[in-house]
Amino acid sequence: MKWLPRVCNFLTNYRQSLRAQSVWLRGLQSFHDQRYSDALDLLRQAQQLSPDEYGPMDCMHESLVGRCLYAEGRHGEAIDRLERSVAVFENSDKLRRAGFHREQYIATVKALAAALEHSGEPSLAAEAKRQLRKLPKEET
Repeated sequence: MKWLPRVCNFLTNYRQSLRAQSVWLRGLQSFHDQRYSDALDLLRQAQQLSPDEYGPMDCMHESLVGRCLYAEGRHGEAIDRLERSVAVFENSDKLRRAGFHREQYIATVKALAAALEHSGEPSLAAEAKRQLRKLPKEET
């Protein structure tokens, strides 16, 4: 029965991951319902439950957190998160494909440009907008 502890550990981690996914999806729903404070709480809870899945290297997580912070008027914090999200997106092959990730990248860059504008950085905002023009063509 040497395998039993490994199976128990796997099941515990799997349950934790499912719980984190559920919380993250509730955060996503709160974001779409424009309940940004609730969304931030849920997204942070998901990150605590599963930091490897919802940490700084997850471009979608960072994008949603940044966009929530922007919506709440916390522009400095939003810029940090949105810049991190853009960097991860740009180092990924996801941008070359049509669909969800590409749309989220565009929304992230637009939010970053708006946050930079609100923070008195119009030249940086203009540079962020130029990034969208440099976006690779979609692959089908």
